[in-house]
Amino acid sequence: GLGEAVEKFLVGALRSASMPEDVKRLCASNMKAWLPLACIRRITLLLCSAVGFVKEEDQVQPWLSWTYLGTTSFATLWEIYEVLLAHQRRAASGDLEEAPPLQQGLHSKSLPEEVEVGFAMAFANAVQQSPEAAKHFDDLYRTTPRVASVAPALQESWNAIARMLCHNKVLPAGLSDEGVLALLSQAVARLAPVKVCISGTPTVAG
Repeated sequence: GLGEAVEKFLVGALRSASMPEDVKRLCASNMKAWLPLACIRRITLLLCSAVGFVKEEDQVQPWLSWTYLGTTSFATLWEIYEVLLAHQRRAASGDLEEAPPLQQGLHSKSLPEEVEVGFAMAFANAVQQSPEAAKHFDDLYRTTPRVASVAPALQESWNAIARMLCHNKVLPAGLSDEGVLALLSQAVARLAPVKVCISGTPTVAG
């Protein structure tokens, strides 16, 4: 059917990509928006097995940027991120048949730094745009801290939102009270100390 043809085309195009520029043409949000999550997941799994994450010269495979660029759904991004982490664990352990749940993989290797940063920025952008995404993100980060310890992109996206808060002063809608307090505390902690001098009568000057 048409779905199978699209998957075959994308797998072939991404597999043959040799430069990041080759992949960017396939990352347009209007192109990825109509791809079902199941399709994106299958393509990712196929490329994990057929191509892997790095080239012989330790360069990151260009196809990996397709997994996070052009995707605005936090739920989709998170699921594909989990797929990649699971494959990384299987590869690191030499067992490509079975991977433990994410929460149990406390000593798993992370993805290539470039990929972790790419997902972190994609997570942060998705959270800024959708209250539903912000709630999902908040739940993951606050209530399952073990996930953050083995998912660097989740931690870095939290840090990125705190940094952005210092500049745009807008909190993502959908966060819990605890999440708002944690982000504000982290954002304020990044601010440089300010020394204020007040002039006036001796009782208020200082």
